Amino acid sequence: IVDIMFDHPIQKDPKPCWLLPSISQLYLRENQIGDEGARALAAALIKNRTLKHLGLEGNQIGDEGARALAAALTQNRSTLIGIYLDKNQIGDMGARAFAAALLSNNTFLALHLAGNPIGDEGARAFAAAMPYYTTLSELDFSGANSRMSPRGRPTPYSGDHRSR
Repeated sequence: IVDIMFDHPIQKDPKPCWLLPSISQLYLRENQIGDEGARALAAALIKNRTLKHLGLEGNQIGDEGARALAAALTQNRSTLIGIYLDKNQIGDMGARAFAAALLSNNTFLALHLAGNPIGDEGARAFAAAMPYYTTLSELDFSGANSRMSPRGRPTPYSGDHRSR
């Protein structure tokens, strides 16, 4: 089993990492891959059968990249069990895409979206789908703009929730 971790910027094109057939964990934290890199990774995820964890924290990934990754989850149902997308630029549209994608994936365990600008609409999408998730054990969108808990209930806060 091979684990790869890049904590500093690498080439914009992440495809060469997928040439290693036995990668089980790939962490590309703070590599500025953006939506374009997320789309390339999503295309590779569809074919990959060994990756279990994908860390993409702080990569300037927005809703388009999130939608591509979520779509890949509907096709890669055998191995990937966690995607870590904290501190990106994913909003309600990306959150809705992940909420829908997880309904058709019965192996996925962890989705981390902390520190993204997800609002109440994205939180409501997860709340509506939550009763149907059979395997998801970790859903984190703490520090998001939403005042909703993952169960769809308002969360207590003091002051402007956007200033947290």
